[in-house]
Amino acid sequence: MPTVLLTITSITVQGSFIGTLEELNQLVSLAKAGALPRIPIIECQLNATEIDTALDRLGSGGVPVRIVLAAGHPVS
Repeated sequence: MPTVLLTITSITVQGSFIGTLEELNQLVSLAKAGALPRIPIIECQLNATEIDTALDRLGSGGVPVRIVLAAGHPVS
């Protein structure tokens, strides 16, 4: 597919690099049924220095899953 079509027609392409289409369908069914374990979410506000520290931890492999930085929260 020519990539120019993605921008001109606002097409979104989604997929998976792992498994077959049938396995993906089974996974989606499990997720819809609530049968997958929940990823723990720990919410906290970070100041500018703590954001740098969090990103350093992420880069060094010190974060078990991921860090989400959400816009709209005050940064002191």
